[in-house]
Amino acid sequence: MNPLTMFAEQWMMAMRPWIQGWSAFAPNAWPQPGTNPFATAANAAPTVSVKIVSTRPVEVTANLYPGLDQAGLVCDALSDDAVTAAPIEPPEIIRDSGGVRISVKVADKQPAGQYRGLIRRRADGNVAGDLVVIVT
Repeated sequence: MNPLTMFAEQWMMAMRPWIQGWSAFAPNAWPQPGTNPFATAANAAPTVSVKIVSTRPVEVTANLYPGLDQAGLVCDALSDDAVTAAPIEPPEIIRDSGGVRISVKVADKQPAGQYRGLIRRRADGNVAGDLVVIVT
């Protein structure tokens, strides 16, 4: 990947709404929701690999929105639904070729439960998905 690739991807993401808006008026236009005008196949959710650092059994589910710009993703601290336990520190999200890598560290004394956090775009804070960690 060279530096121009990141610029080109941002440009394509910026142009997508404009192209979809204009193509909506064309006869036999492309399907609009979630389409990538620069690819031959419909968008799929990005590939996600998860690294878990824990001595306890942990299950992680990452849900990222399809067609999202994968550059600059961050995650909120993971808190349980009852907000009784200390939150799990925010996971690290790194863009990788073809997807993202998420690294979750769960402390040995973390109480069992289900913890959630929103994945956001660093640039504007918009929600790009969520992360669920179940500690047993």
